[in-house]
Amino acid sequence: MAGGQRINDTLRWAGGGEIAGNTSVTACPDVDCKWVKFKAKGDNATTVAVGPNSGLTLPAGTDTTTAGWPLAAGEETDWMPVPGGNLSNIYNIATAAGDDLIYEYLT
Repeated sequence: MAGGQRINDTLRWAGGGEIAGNTSVTACPDVDCKWVKFKAKGDNATTVAVGPNSGLTLPAGTDTTTAGWPLAAGEETDWMPVPGGNLSNIYNIATAAGDDLIYEYLT
């Protein structure tokens, strides 16, 4: 799909990238966008998680309000609205360093 391809009357596919896995909570890149989709790389060894909370944690099977959306290798989210219109308002964390995320975004 070419950059800038119109998805509908108001949204346009604008790009994507890769986020290196980190075992500490990390903000996603500073990208103005309206919608995003994340995918865990197929060769990831463990789980990564995404969510709109700077106190994000990996799901651990306990009651919590900070657990992110878990993604095993090759799994992806649906299109999600981006809080505040900037990807940096979404955070990510990985069980193991090097377990990366791929993302695409709409503006």
